[in-house]
This record gives sequence, structure tokens and C-alpha cells, in this order.
Amino acid sequence: MMRPPSCMLHRSYRSLGYQGRQPQSTIQKCVSTTEYFTEGSSQQRSCQQQPQQWQQARPYSQLKSSSLSSASFSIAGKRRCLVSQSNSASQTSSSDAHHHHQPTLFSLPNLLHPSDFLQLANTAIQDCDAVRQTLASSLSASNNTDSALPITDKVQKAKQTLHLLDDISNIVCTVIDAAELCRSVHASPQWRRGASDCFGILSEYIGNLNADERLYLSLRRFVFADDGNDGSSDTNDPSSTSFTTILSQLPPEYQRMAHAMRREFERDGIHLTYTKREEARELNNVIVGLESLFTNNITEKTKYYNVTGEKMVQEVDRIVPRHVLGQLVRTSESSASDGTNSLTLSSDNLLSNTLLAHSPSPALRKEVYLQSHTAIPENLNVLDSLIRHRHLHSSLLGYKSYAHRVLSDRMVGTPKKVQEFLQRMEEGSSHVYKRDMEVMLEAKRHVEGGGDIEPWDVPFYTSLIKAQRQHQRWKEDDGGSGDYDEDESSQFAGYFSVENSIDGMKVLVQELFGIVMKEADIPIEERWDVDTTAIADEQIPKAGGGGMRKFEFHHEEDGPLGTMYFDLHPRDGKFVHAAHFTIRCGRIRNDDGDDNNNGSHDKTNNDHQLPIVA
Repeated sequence: MMRPPSCMLHRSYRSLGYQGRQPQSTIQKCVSTTEYFTEGSSQQRSCQQQPQQWQQARPYSQLKSSSLSSASFSIAGKRRCLVSQSNSASQTSSSDAHHHHQPTLFSLPNLLHPSDFLQLANTAIQDCDAVRQTLASSLSASNNTDSALPITDKVQKAKQTLHLLDDISNIVCTVIDAAELCRSVHASPQWRRGASDCFGILSEYIGNLNADERLYLSLRRFVFADDGNDGSSDTNDPSSTSFTTILSQLPPEYQRMAHAMRREFERDGIHLTYTKREEARELNNVIVGLESLFTNNITEKTKYYNVTGEKMVQEVDRIVPRHVLGQLVRTSESSASDGTNSLTLSSDNLLSNTLLAHSPSPALRKEVYLQSHTAIPENLNVLDSLIRHRHLHSSLLGYKSYAHRVLSDRMVGTPKKVQEFLQRMEEGSSHVYKRDMEVMLEAKRHVEGGGDIEPWDVPFYTSLIKAQRQHQRWKEDDGGSGDYDEDESSQFAGYFSVENSIDGMKVLVQELFGIVMKEADIPIEERWDVDTTAIADEQIPKAGGGGMRKFEFHHEEDGPLGTMYFDLHPRDGKFVHAAHFTIRCGRIRNDDGDDNNNGSHDKTNNDHQLPIVA
């Protein structure tokens, strides 16, 4: 049911694209031959035990509106908005205004220190439990006399139920989305650890939400008018009574959310017995931990190795100057341990890719490739265990395999269709592959005298061939030739620098949508690209200075629309691939559940928050 989009907590999700330190309270089972354990701190256990006492949570009516001003409802990694996007762009939020008074990391109130993440997780759990109590009380108070209520009252009750379920997701997403980004990109190890601990606590809590039968029964009884215990679903049958009486009178966005939510509940095993649901929850907790551990090993661990021989050392020096190498190879070992015949390198991604792309020495390329691709041997056990637990979890939920489960709600549908698609792609591109390989083989014959193309050859000869083609174009330009049949895209690469691309983006949003994209200064409290506890203020990059950058979007009629952060440069501890993170989604919360058909909303009855992405 409730899985924040950027973290997607049932882990069918972004493969292994997670990082950060695994909180010590998540994994409590043996992983292959290595035991990844453990006992969390008392503070962590306190947060994790909170869901067991949710019946005693404070009443929902006592919650502050700011605690509910987060993201729109999410299921299986998708946002389910209760209002149209066009409406959400036209309001301003009191909670957003509040956030601007005191800059904080990710606009989360009181997030000023790494330890604050645990308090935010605990508060989010308490607030969610209050909403769960409201739904449980409503479920207990309902009886057969509800069927005699007017249809307008039933529709109103259905809207209120969906809004409450939406609120649960909003509260969790506000914290866990920010925690995922922080553990993936923050320059400070302390911040990454705090965020990762928070992420683990809320991941386990979301497993509890997904297995909460009372949330599921509230959806079936008040929205579908169907609270049978057979686990079956007639939600796609337009002739069913529930569909025609309540669902059909809900706005389209409510209907989509209700259908998707029920499918996800049932897909994730809500129909199972309590014992089976608990088993599935425990398996999911192990899977979450293994994924974090796998990526954490890649991000946090570095392998150091020596290359020997005067020629190899000179080749490295020719490509990477020693002062740059010293920044990339951070080790207490001497960088030249044996005079000029030995040099210490590391598995650093930037260093390895640079050497592979620019060294004509096949011996050096092979050494760098093999060392960088065997840098984390302990991940083999983690990966084996992850594959095994994903299969056990998917089988328990009724799927043939993990692939069947993860594709069940995707457009492609089944592993068979994926295989068919890949086969078509291979057949359609095979002639291009053969042509490219022939070009590489010819280049290798010219440089090295021949031989097969090895994996460590591909980056070097790709760069070499592109450079030769670009040089040829320059010569043709001087000679007046306009023939650009080969690799046409490379002739435009020089025009798409970072600054040119950002300027082009500003022009596009202005010309197409009338939106102004304006760069803004970033307060020190909002920065995650520097370890602000370890540097002086004058060392912090300014707007446009090559570090993090912040852009605000504004429309002349609709007002402010949201914020986008750019963090485009590599650094230690940062996720190494291109990525997009949702920090906070835009949302309009209609507290009285009364939607106008014309799309207008009373500002006094809506709590609107602006989206933030990175």
C-alpha cells in the first residue's frame, strides 16, 4: 500500500540503487555464510516499537496541519494525487511560508543535526498512528445501519477515508523521502548515517502499514462498500453495486487512487493469514537491509592497490597529475611506495574511468579494470542472499518469481514480454553492434597491432574513435565539406555544456509554459554538498559557483510552483550515477472533502505545499 515513491519500500523497485549505512536494527538473520546482525540502540528500538502501541496515539484532531503537509499518496512507488495538478499549482501554503522562516535541510522543520532524523522518524510514526486510530475507530463504529445512509453521506465518507489514507502516506513520505536523498548524497558521513538509520526505521514501519488489515477493511467498507473476507476484488467490474453507488460518484482522481490502493494491498499479501503476513513482513525487512548493505558497501568502501613498473607509473602520471591523484587516492600509504616503480591507486569511480578511457597501455587498463570490478568481494554473499530472499518473499505472496512480482504493475506486465522486447532490440541493433566492433578492431590493429576487443578496451577505443571523428569534422569544416554521416550526435555535444543546458531549460519553460526559472542562493542549513561542520563559511560555494544549485519556479498568474536542486558533480559518499529524487510532492489537502466540479478550491480549506525535487 503505502510506499514512498523515491524510496519504494517493498523493494521491488530500483534494483540495487540505494546507498547509505544500514541501520543496525534491520537485519537480524544470517546472510549466506556471513552474519549481518544486530541489536539496535535503545533509541532506535524505541522508534521501532512505537507501532505496537499505536492504539494509544494522540487523537488525529490534535495533529498540527504542518505534520500532514507532505507528499501525495503513494503506492508501489507511484504518487496518487487526490487533486488535479492544475489545481495544485494555484495555491500557496501556510506550511511552506513557515518553512521559509527557518531554513532547514530538505525543508523539514527542526532538521538541523544528524540526530534530528531519529526524532523526525519517531514523530512521523506517532502522527501516522493517530490517523490509523481515527480509521480504526470509524471502522469499529460502523455497522449495518450504514447501508441506510443517503448516498451523498456515503460518498462524503469515502472521500474522508481516502484523505486519511493519503495523510498516512504524506506523513511518512515527508521524512523518508528526505532521508533517502540524504543517505545517498550528503557530504557528511554523520548525516548519511543518521538518514540511513531513519530510513531503516520507517521502512520497517511501512511494512507494518502494508500489513494493517484495518486500513484495508476501511478502504473496502467505506469506498467499495465491500468488506468481505475472501480477499477477492470486483473493483474492475462496472456493474458491481459498490462501483455504481459510491465509486462512480467520486471524482476520477479518487477512483484511480482507490482502485490502485486496493490492488496494491492485495498484491502485497493482505489476503494472507496473520502468520503469513508477519513472515512476509520479516522477509521484506531483511530485503531492505540487504539492499542498503549492498549499496553502502559500494559507496563507503574503497579498494587500494599498487601498479608496478616504471612504464605503468609514468602512464598514470601522464594522465592524472600527482596533486589530483592525491585527492582521489586518500590513503595513509605512500603514493609512491617504491621510488618510481610503484604507485598506489584506488577503485575510485572517477579515477578508474579516467584511466580506462585515456590510457593507451593495455596492461594498465586491464589492471585497473580487474581491480575496480573486484573491489567489494563481500557483496557476492550479500547479492546471493538478496536473490534468495527476494524469491522467497515473492513466492510467499503468490508469484512465480521476483521478476513476476516486480513487473505485475508495470506496463510490460510479464518477464516473457521483457524477454521478447530485449530479443527484438538485439535483432534490430545487431548490425550496428557488428559495425562498431569492426571499427574498434581496426583501431586496435592500428594502435596495438591486433587482438580481440576485451572489456577494458571498450572505453579507450570508444574515446579514441570519437576524438578522431571530431578531428576529421574540424578538418572538413576548414575545407568546406558538410558531410556528417557518421556519429552525427557528437557534433552537437560541445553546445550542451551544463550552463548552456540550464539556460536552454529556462527558455523552454518560459516559452512553453510561461514559467520563470530563477536561481536562488542556498542557505547554509539547506546544503548537502559540503560537510558544513568541518569547513568555514567562506569556503561554502555560492550560487552558480560549481557546487549545489537551487532554482525556483514561478508563474505570473499561479504564483510559486516549486523548487529544483541541481547537484551535478561527484564527491566522496555520493551516489555515483545519474538520479532524480523527490524530496516533497505538491499537494492540496481538502479538509472538508467537498470538491468543486469547476476545479476551483477555497484557499481557506486547503493546505497546499509546493513540490521540491533534486
